[in-house]
Amino acid sequence: MKLSSLPALIFLAAAVRAEDGVFLSLTRSAEPLDAMPTNVSVLTADDIRRSGALTLPDALRLLPSVQVQEPAVPGQYSSLRLRGVPASNQVQVVVDDQPLGGVFIQDLDIGQIPVDDIERIEILRGAAAALYGANTIGGVVHIITKRPRGKEILTSLGYETRSFKTHFQRAEFEFPGRSADARLNIFKYRTAGFQRNSDGDGLDVSGAAGLTFSKGQRLELEADRTDTQSGDPQGTPVPLAQWDGSRERQPVDPVSRVDQGNTRIRIRGFTPLGAGSLQTIFYGSIQDYVNDDPLYSLHTVLDKNTLGNDTRLLLPGRLTLGASYERDEYRSLGSPKLHGTDWGLYAQKAFTQGPIDILPGFRFDQHGTFGNTLNPRLTTVWRLTDRLKVSANAGRSFRSPTLVDLTQSFPAFPPYSGPFLANPQLRPEIAWSYDAGVQFSPSRDSTLSATGFSTLIRRRIAATTLPYPAANSLINAPRAETSGVETEWTGRLGSLIPRFSYTYQRAIGNSLASTRYVPLRRTPRHAAGARLTWEAPRRWALTGGARYLSKQFERDGEQGLHIPGRVLLDARIEKRILGAELFFSGENLTNRRTADAFGYGVLVPLTGRTFQGGITIRFKN
Repeated sequence: MKLSSLPALIFLAAAVRAEDGVFLSLTRSAEPLDAMPTNVSVLTADDIRRSGALTLPDALRLLPSVQVQEPAVPGQYSSLRLRGVPASNQVQVVVDDQPLGGVFIQDLDIGQIPVDDIERIEILRGAAAALYGANTIGGVVHIITKRPRGKEILTSLGYETRSFKTHFQRAEFEFPGRSADARLNIFKYRTAGFQRNSDGDGLDVSGAAGLTFSKGQRLELEADRTDTQSGDPQGTPVPLAQWDGSRERQPVDPVSRVDQGNTRIRIRGFTPLGAGSLQTIFYGSIQDYVNDDPLYSLHTVLDKNTLGNDTRLLLPGRLTLGASYERDEYRSLGSPKLHGTDWGLYAQKAFTQGPIDILPGFRFDQHGTFGNTLNPRLTTVWRLTDRLKVSANAGRSFRSPTLVDLTQSFPAFPPYSGPFLANPQLRPEIAWSYDAGVQFSPSRDSTLSATGFSTLIRRRIAATTLPYPAANSLINAPRAETSGVETEWTGRLGSLIPRFSYTYQRAIGNSLASTRYVPLRRTPRHAAGARLTWEAPRRWALTGGARYLSKQFERDGEQGLHIPGRVLLDARIEKRILGAELFFSGENLTNRRTADAFGYGVLVPLTGRTFQGGITIRFKN
């Protein structure tokens, strides 16, 4: 029986666990995971728990071809890229079918997304515009939130403390029912920060309520509110060679403060239609950002609002037809409101011929600024045996310029030497992506995969001059190319749970002034991650992990500041006692002094050795 014949599972994405062997994001419907190509990955709630992750960057850092800008402490800005694409705006992050970055706004801070409410994360690497539209050159990260399970009311309370006076409190409540259910998650933190002026605190409250009707219809309301306040040290002026655990705590800016708030609401509906279904989601978000910086006499206030809908028909024969609409608004203090609209139509059909699955699809977008764009994709999966399969993908995708890029100029202010000029002539980036891979399953619970990939980006959006602060505008530079190999091993070997990934990536590009290709900035050539968990007797669990990143440079052509290659080690021990779970862990155990992101001509330091400990207690009624 095809999973697509189970409409309730198709809509209740969060109710489909990774161990059920399905994948949702490639086709926007539940499909067998063994029929998916090798460019997908899944993280479950158990994977996230074993890693000790508290935010989305923590959870993603062991996956192949995923590069995250990790904050030194909670509350600091963080972004992600896939397969070496030059900008984080080329990757779309989606929560329960709601695109968080928007078409015209983008610049998403993934460090503001806690993981307590996440049931699973699905990663689709490579061109994904055929179903998801704009800003999907690198791929899509789809976050699927939790739903009540079982028949008992669940209460979960947790506390965790970390180095640098960092404290976390969390609470989770689930109210299952036959026709009505609800859930509520509360996550709060406070930290003194690693650098001076990096202290912060935040609160996230998320919840949902659902109604299931007698004929299978389903209606859900989901809401999430995040508030954070933090300092903004903007890196350190101290050279890396002089870091000793204390000197790098000196900030570039000792007084800048940032307040952020984000409200997201989703209304989801599902109606069975015979062997198919109709699904729709109405979504909206309100983001506010305030930056006070007395050092430069700046007071920045930004409002970013999004309103949209996505509706799709899942028809017999594994046919998907859909339509979407989105309106984005952007306003800064003292400037008029900017807005843009985008609507799209998409279709996908799956064909099966013996051991071969073929999934063609396309999407048409009407963009309010630059007009129409058509983005096709073709996926083929060939199951050679029950344990061996090969796959290939080819697709076209695009990145939209933001409203600020197109219409809003900024005057010069210290430390910048020239104005930031809008460029209404900017065109979208266009990319063709290709990959081919092989996957072998030595056992029912274990898979090994390797995928080669290549992406050619035309009309790349880039600054006219590098490095900052000389840059004063954005242009469509000629091209960029990314290519490489990504490997992944996941599964279970008795009481051992391994996870391993390695990525080789090569990102190069040129400019209007030169036809010579040079390496692009902030792209490590090699990245690897390994984690091994031993579920020991008497409900103990021991986890060890290691991550490696090769060197990175601040500017294209391997110029400017650079971060040497590094290896970071961590370990975690857990003990379950009745309904309680206690843990103790350590990160960067070798106390490596390093950075993970570049500011404007300075490095942003990561912490040295840190320790964490905590307890979670669960009650059932």
